[in-house]
Amino acid sequence: PRPRTHHIGDLVLYESHSILHGRPFALQGRFMANVFIHFEPIGPLDGPELVDGELPPYVLPGSEEERNWRKRNPLGHKIMKTQQFETGSTEAHRSAMEGNLEHLKNAVEANEEVVNAQDKNGWTPLHESIRSGKGEVVKFLIEKGANVNARTQGGRGGSVLWWALEEHGEEHEIIDVLNEFGAKNIPPGAEL
Repeated sequence: PRPRTHHIGDLVLYESHSILHGRPFALQGRFMANVFIHFEPIGPLDGPELVDGELPPYVLPGSEEERNWRKRNPLGHKIMKTQQFETGSTEAHRSAMEGNLEHLKNAVEANEEVVNAQDKNGWTPLHESIRSGKGEVVKFLIEKGANVNARTQGGRGGSVLWWALEEHGEEHEIIDVLNEFGAKNIPPGAEL
């Protein structure tokens, strides 16, 4: 690729690993500045969580920034439980999303009310099961009492069937399962 010449007022954003770099303000005169924004995950990750080390992953050991960072953070790199982002998701949400029927059955067996548990966005395990693409997971949840017409966003978002159509299209097995149980295609914002 050819090098690009940037002009006054250009906005440049690019990502490298967990860092978003940008120049959100117009350049003026002979001066130039870059803004580096670092994002750290504060919720659960898919895999080992590396949030309790000596330094955050974006600080280079032995650098000037390490000395500055240690002055500002004498206790090291720790995220306290009170600072963690709580999504409201349950093990049933995660198992349904992953299509793991065995784990989902265990979660529902431990607490049957979990089939209609909503996370902070109003997603139930049935909504999450759409992502898995597995009809047997969807069918299991409905047979255990999941609301086939549950809507996200406090009842203002899309229904389970609407999300399934968005994700998979009309020819997917999940659509057949939902239709078999009388699911309605309700788009976000629709009044009933």
